[in-house]
Parts: sequence; structure tokens; C-alpha cells
Amino acid sequence: MIKFNIKHLYFISLSLLGVENIYAHPQEEISKNTSTLKAVQAIIDLPNGGLVYLLPGQESAFVPKIEYNDSYSGVYTGEIEKFDKFYLTLLDDYGNAIDDERVLNEVRLINLNTWINGSELGQTETCRNIKLEVENNKLKIINLPNILVSLTTCDFLISTKNPRVLNINKNSKRTKLKFNYPFKIWANNDNNNNNAAVKMAKKLDALNLDLPEIELFGSYLYDEVDFSSIYNINLFPKLENITIKGFRFRDKSLQFSMLPNSSMLKKIVFTENIITKLPSFAFENFSTIENLSMYKNKIEVIQDDAFLGLKNLSELDLANNQLTQINSRTFLHLKSLKKLDLTNNQIQDIPKTTAEVILN
Repeated sequence: MIKFNIKHLYFISLSLLGVENIYAHPQEEISKNTSTLKAVQAIIDLPNGGLVYLLPGQESAFVPKIEYNDSYSGVYTGEIEKFDKFYLTLLDDYGNAIDDERVLNEVRLINLNTWINGSELGQTETCRNIKLEVENNKLKIINLPNILVSLTTCDFLISTKNPRVLNINKNSKRTKLKFNYPFKIWANNDNNNNNAAVKMAKKLDALNLDLPEIELFGSYLYDEVDFSSIYNINLFPKLENITIKGFRFRDKSLQFSMLPNSSMLKKIVFTENIITKLPSFAFENFSTIENLSMYKNKIEVIQDDAFLGLKNLSELDLANNQLTQINSRTFLHLKSLKKLDLTNNQIQDIPKTTAEVILN
């Protein structure tokens, strides 16, 4: 009879799941350099929420300096002097950065992107080779992606070789890094003109950034639109009204969080596009919107809390879509709503609680 102990079964199960770079460290292998250290409890701190930028000719990832984090920062132009190097930071129980190299050398990245099949991450090597390296008593990411075709998210589990030296809070072990180019790099990308992100960046770059109103029109055949090239950038600081017409969206799902952000934005007209779903929290960063027109878009599903954040919305037009039902949470957060148009959909019944929200 073949016998396995728990440790053997653990590593076999991880191997079957496709986890690479598994490290085994029996007690007798603990190095003399770390055996005298007290166990450190740590959490992971990701500057800029893990959104990092790749700059031409640089081998490091970067985040915007706080003093330049505005609409015309390095995120727009790519000016390296307006960026800091990106380091992954470990914080102790007092919120202080851990800089002991003996502790930092215990940290390892377990790459989770190999588990994703059929997605962009599963089809490319963009995320798979990324590793950590200690530099100047900090953790630097190396083996960065060579070419981006859109905002790219990489998924990792941060582990430790020796839990007797370092314990990482379980709530911060799962870590996402998002890789992007500064806006101008997208707009000047001549090697990938067929990419939707590049197309949109070029189209926006041709506009006057001080315009209070812009209109983006796709072709009658529908162009694919991808706003990842302007992710997290307040590109149009004076924008009040925006019209988006004639586009198809990736996965047919709308994420308005990737639209040009503006603290002055009052009206969005979004019509004759191909989307079938409004996901939860699609508008959470658009509290200034007062008028939202989303007629004739083939919308079939509005997920719970899709309109969360639209506290000032007074007019909502969802006419001429393919909605079959709405539920009690669909309009729950629209406290300022005065006008709602649901005509020419396929809704058979409106829940009583929803009707009360609308009427009130």
C-alpha cells in the first residue's frame, strides 16, 4: 500500500491545479540568517491601488507622484520626472514599512494567471514571467510585460518561504497588478493601429482637451471601443456633456468607470451601441451626472446596484432596449430621479417595491 502524508497530498493537489513555483522549506533548512528573527506579521500595500505604468526605455514600473496626480500629470504625457518607481511594500502592525532584506527575501509571487483559460491572460505570456526582486530594501517587480494591447490585469498570490519568519495577512495575499501606458503613448502607437485602445486614444487625442462637450461616433458597422487607454485619467477636466454612439463594447458589458472622468460632467448620451448588460457599480464614480440617456442599446440585463453612485441623477432614459424585467434594487439608489422612460422594452411586470421607489 502506498501512503502519503498531508504535506505530500498538499503539494500534489497544488500541482494538479497548475500552481507554479512551489517552495518547500523543512525546518532543518531554515537559514542561519533568519533563524534569529522574530516572526513578522505583515500586510501588502500597493501604491496607486496596483495600477502601474510602463514607460519607453525603462525596465521598472512606475506610479504617478502625488503632487503631479492631476489631469495633465505624467499619466497623460509620460514625463518620467512626474513618476516614482513602483515598489510593493510590506507593512507591519504599526503601519511601518518593513525594510529588513532578510524578511523581504522570504516573499514569493505565485502566479495565478495560468489558471485563466480562454482569456487574454491565458492566451499570452504577458503576466506569467513577472517576479519580485529586492532592491534598496524594497520589493521591485521584474520581467515586466513587453507589449500591451489594452489595460492588462495580472493576478498573483503573495506567499512566504518560511512562515516562522514572515506571515502575510490572509486578506492581502491575493494581489492584482494593472499595467497601462501613459495616454500619449497609446495615442502615438503606430505599431498597433488596429487595436481598439489605440484607435480610441488617437480619436480623443485629436480633440481639444478644454472642450465642455464631445461627441464620439462609431461607424454604421459598429467599431469596438476600449477606454482602457485612458484608465484613471481626468483627460477632459472641463467636460460637461458626452455623446457616445455606434460602438460595440468588449464582452457586451459596459464599464463607465473607464470613460473620461470629469468633476463637471452632467450629461451622458449613450445610444445605438451594442451592449447587453449594465454591470453592478458601473456608475459609482459619476456622482455629478444629472441626465443619463441610454436608449436603443440592446440592453437585456441591469444588475443590482448598477446605478449606485448617481445621487444627483434626475432623468434616466432606458427606452428601446430589450429589458424583460427589473427588480427592487434596480432604481433603489436614485433618490433624485424625477423622470424615467422604460417604453418599448419587454417588461411584463414591475415589482411593487420598485414601483414605490419610482413613485416616491
